[in-house]
Amino acid sequence: MRKHVRGGHWITAGATAMALASLVSCAGFDDEQAPADPGHDSLAAAPIGKGKQPLYKDDAILVRFKFGVANARSTQVHAKHLTQVVREYRVPSNLQLVKVPQGMTVDTALQAYKDDPEVLYAEPNYIYQLATTPTDPRFNEMWGLNNTGQLGGLVDADINAVEAWDITTGSSSVIIGNLDTGFDYNHPDLAANIWTNPGEIPGNGIDDDGDGYIDDVHGIDAVNNNGNPMDTDGHGTHTTGTIAANGNNGTGVTGVNWTAQVVGCRAFNPSASLDDLLQCMDYFLMLKTRPVNPVDIVATNNSWGGGPFAQSLLDAILAFNQAGILFIAAAGNNGSNNDTSPFFPATYEADNIISVLATDRNDQRASFSNFGATTVDIGAPGVDVLSTLPNNSYGLLSGTSWPPRTSPAWSGCSRRRTPTARRARSRT
Repeated sequence: MRKHVRGGHWITAGATAMALASLVSCAGFDDEQAPADPGHDSLAAAPIGKGKQPLYKDDAILVRFKFGVANARSTQVHAKHLTQVVREYRVPSNLQLVKVPQGMTVDTALQAYKDDPEVLYAEPNYIYQLATTPTDPRFNEMWGLNNTGQLGGLVDADINAVEAWDITTGSSSVIIGNLDTGFDYNHPDLAANIWTNPGEIPGNGIDDDGDGYIDDVHGIDAVNNNGNPMDTDGHGTHTTGTIAANGNNGTGVTGVNWTAQVVGCRAFNPSASLDDLLQCMDYFLMLKTRPVNPVDIVATNNSWGGGPFAQSLLDAILAFNQAGILFIAAAGNNGSNNDTSPFFPATYEADNIISVLATDRNDQRASFSNFGATTVDIGAPGVDVLSTLPNNSYGLLSGTSWPPRTSPAWSGCSRRRTPTARRARSRT
C-alpha cells in the first residue's frame, strides 16, 4: 500500500517549512479498529542468521483484544495460555505486553492467541535500531542551516533557516516529543528549552500528577520504567540540539526552533523493543490528552526504524493522527527504495507521517539514505551535522536520524504562522 497525495498536489523540498505546518485538528479519538493492513502476517518474522541482530525479543509478545472483551475474559485467555501480563497500554487500547512462559516459542504463543476469536491481533515484540552513522568529532559550521559553501559545499544547499528566522524563530508554547535515547537536560545549550512537567514536584519521590511515573519532570525512561530520561548514549542529545538548542544565546550551536520545548522519552539502549516504543508513544499521547495541565505536543521526532510491519505501532501512530500529533520518521540508512522495500515506521500508511531522507552539503541525496517517490516526503541535511552531545560537548553525526529532527522543529516554527491544519504531500 502506498501513501496518496494529500491535499491533491505536490510541493517541493524547498518548501519544507510550509509542508511541515500540516497539523490535523485536535479532537477526541477512537482507536478501536480492525488491523489496517491484514495482508501483513505478524508471524512472518524471518529466522535470525549468525551475527545478525534479532528481529524480536524472545520473552514476550504483544496482544490486542477486540473491543468489548471484558478484563475477566482476557484474564481467562492468558491463564489458558499460561502467560502473564507485563504491561498494559492506554493507546492502542486493549493492548498488552504478555510474557511468554519458559519453554514456549514466540511463534507458538502468537499462533495460540491468533486462534482465539476474542483477540484482534498478536505480534512479536520487534526490535528497532537508531538511524545513525557516526563520523569524526559552532553557527558557521552548521551548513544544514546556512550553507555558504563552507567545506566545499554548494552555496544555499540548506533549509533556509536564516531566511525563515526573519519570519519567526519559534515559540516556547510549541512542544515536541523526542523518542530516542533520552537527552542531557542539563546541557547549557538545551536546558532552557527542556519541557518541565507543571504537575510534578522535582525530587520528592512522589507521583504528584498521578500519571504513573514518579518525578517525570522532563519525560520518562521506558527502558527502566522511571521518570528520568537522561541520555546514556548521545544520540538523543544530538537530535534534541538540532530540534531546539537555545538560539541566539552566545553558546555553542542553535536549533531550528530557538525556543521550542522538548519532552523526552528514552526507549533506545542503544536498540529498542516495540513495547518500550509503545510506552513512549502512550506517554506522549497521555500528556496531550490529559484533562489537567495538557501538553500541546505538535509533533514527535522518530530517528529510528527497520523492524517488520507491526500493527500495534501503526495503531499508535493513527491515534497520534487523531490527536493532532505529527509523526516525523527517518527514511532509513540502507540506500534502498522504500517504495519496493518498506522501511517501517516511515512507510506506514498514515496521514500524519512525514518520512525524511538525508541530503548532503551539495544538495544531493546522501549515499546511505533510503529514498522513494511515493513513500518518502522530503529531504533535509543529514551528513556531518553539528549538534549537542552529553556533558556540555558538541560533535558531528550523520544519518537519516538528523533530517527528521529538522522537520518537527519547522513544524513548531510554522505552526505559529499557520494554525489551520493543512494536508500536503511532498516529493524529493
